[in-house]
Amino acid sequence: MLRATQPPRTRRSLAAALALVLGAVAPPAPGQAAASAPPPAATPPPPPAPYVFPAHDTDLLALDPEIEAYFAARVDNIGDEVTRLREIVGVILEADGLHYTYDPNGNYSAAETFRRRSGNCVSFSFLAIAVVRSYGFHADFCEVNTFPRWDRHGNLITEIRHINVRVRTGGALFDLDLLPGTERMAPISSVDLVSDSRAFAHFYNNLAVQRIAAGDDPGAEALFDRALAADPTAAFIWANKGGDLMRAGDYPAAEPCLTRAVRLNPSEHTALTNLANLYTLTGRTREAAALQKKVERYQLRNPYYLELLAQHEFDRGQFRDADTHLHRAIAIKDDEPEFYELRIQVAQKLGWTRDAEHWTAKLQELRSIHPTEHFDP
Repeated sequence: MLRATQPPRTRRSLAAALALVLGAVAPPAPGQAAASAPPPAATPPPPPAPYVFPAHDTDLLALDPEIEAYFAARVDNIGDEVTRLREIVGVILEADGLHYTYDPNGNYSAAETFRRRSGNCVSFSFLAIAVVRSYGFHADFCEVNTFPRWDRHGNLITEIRHINVRVRTGGALFDLDLLPGTERMAPISSVDLVSDSRAFAHFYNNLAVQRIAAGDDPGAEALFDRALAADPTAAFIWANKGGDLMRAGDYPAAEPCLTRAVRLNPSEHTALTNLANLYTLTGRTREAAALQKKVERYQLRNPYYLELLAQHEFDRGQFRDADTHLHRAIAIKDDEPEFYELRIQVAQKLGWTRDAEHWTAKLQELRSIHPTEHFDP
């Protein structure tokens, strides 16, 4: 899922749900055999046409006869429920099944996820929950409480959130998940069960954030409205909509969205941050200062906010302070080239030649390992 944060200036603050990196696939537990003689994996499909999402929310979880037949040929209905659940997840993830691969930009319905064999955590969760429910399991979507993580896509800064699926069977709970270092069927973790409507809202919200990144503000606005029609209680989506309206300069329309987000969730930091910025931009300094105290700790965990502070300090000649903030930013997120570029400049200004050489080498190493990535619509 996606989430984003808007420092003052031109960066936008949005909350969106994006998947995290694909985790390791756990082998079947001892004594749990897979379905006997499963058919070979299907031939990878040709590149699909541009995706058009379904007209109705409930169709996001619809399975067609081809999908049902695919799983029926690979899942043994004779074994116990836990074995069957493990087999379903194995069909989705393992090489002799769909061999699902992580795609941060892949935000699809269950059926489209099956056809593409890839997607983000929303896509995986849609396919997983649709299939396990078709086998009679009780399953819910979950919003996972993870430590905040941020990423940048052009001028858009996103705070990454995560969604997964919880299944109740055999007197136990299992989380079907793609978090790194987590088994695909993990024990209970810190999660909040949410409705299907909330999961649908995450889906449309992700698409809206992608449209913003592509420069399509009208398309984003329509998708935010679609998300809020699915779940008008989703505070982070009101925060995103308000943040986008604020970026467009429509402060009168942005403010009620942001204040509604805060009413729904007083701890919705994206809304609080954007509202503080809005008050600053409209000259309401006292109100801005009151909100700023609430969001300061949150902002200091955002590496891009720390970079912004460092840039301001660099411009004022406060190079040691800038180096301190860049040190913290890199400790939180060590794969952002811009942090190293600015730290090289800071080291040069301070006359720290060896430090500048060190950060230059780190930057070159980073660029060789992680080529430039794009946030595609």
